[in-house]
Formats: sequence, C-alpha cells, structure tokens
Amino acid sequence: MRFIVTALLLLATSVPYAQPDGQITLVHAGTLLAVPGEAVSGEQTVVIRGNRIERVAEGFLDPAQFDGQATTIDLSDKFVLPGLMDMHVHLLFELNRDTRTEALTMTTSMETLRGARFAHLTLAAGFTTVRDLGGHPEAIYALRKAVQERWVPGPRIIAAGSAIAATGGHGDVDGYKSELLD
Repeated sequence: MRFIVTALLLLATSVPYAQPDGQITLVHAGTLLAVPGEAVSGEQTVVIRGNRIERVAEGFLDPAQFDGQATTIDLSDKFVLPGLMDMHVHLLFELNRDTRTEALTMTTSMETLRGARFAHLTLAAGFTTVRDLGGHPEAIYALRKAVQERWVPGPRIIAAGSAIAATGGHGDVDGYKSELLD
C-alpha cells in the first residue's frame, strides 16, 4: 500500500513527542485516510517504530505479536489522517488590542511561555509540523528545543528566527523611538 505520511494526526488522542528508535506503537484506526485524495480504509493498524511509520496493516494487530514491546493506541472508533502542516505561523504572539504595547512590556521569558501554550493548542488542532517565521530567536529556539526534549507538547517546529522585512512592510518597526527598540 502506498503510504505517504510524515506524522499522524490522531483525533482525540495525540502522540506529540519523539519516541526512542526501537519503541513500537500500534495505532488501531477505525477509519484511516492514509493518502489524501484516495479512499479511506476501515479497521487498519498503523505500525510506528520510533518516529517512523513502518507500515499499515489490515485489521487490528495484536500487540502480543511484538513480544509485548508494543504500545497500543486504540482509535478503533475514530477517524485518523495525516498530520497537518502550517508553513507560516507565529507561535510566540497573537494579534490583540495590546500587541503594540506588548512589544515594550513582555519579556522574552514570558513570550516563550506563551509560545508553549500556543504550540500545545496548535498540536491539539491537528498540526504536527509548523514553520515559525519571525519570532525572537532566543524564545523560538528555546521553544523548539523544549518540544524536541518532550518538556512541552507541541508540533515539530522549523524556526526561522528573526523576521526579515522590507522597509515599510508589515515587519518594519520604524516609528518607535530607537531607544525603545533596544
């Protein structure tokens, strides 16, 4: 079976963290959309070894077949599909009525903690990989590492670091006193 997936979105349940290379996880999917645009299949088992999908098997495999080394996630009454990707996110902030003043009052530490909340919400919405564009490098790289180390739940983060913007573009901070920008 042709199977193109980088990660699974498990509705109502999530596997957000990296697993050891030899760890086997069996996902019993009631309905599986393995390849977008193709027909769904019923009663499938997705076999994951470490962080890689090894294969998809018909029916629900018995974990005993794996010498008791397999963990089973029972989604036999759920719809399972590939994890979603968003290639333009800003995990460290959101636009609100205080956005302009937050640039002056919010510390990098608090921004990182808020980013952890947004990373968790993003994962819960089904996004397993994101590309963060234009976050404070210290904060976004720390958040990326925290997700990789399994300290906080979140999607895989591809972090660009500081934003690059054209003069007069949406990332241009001209208009603030230069001493405030420091």
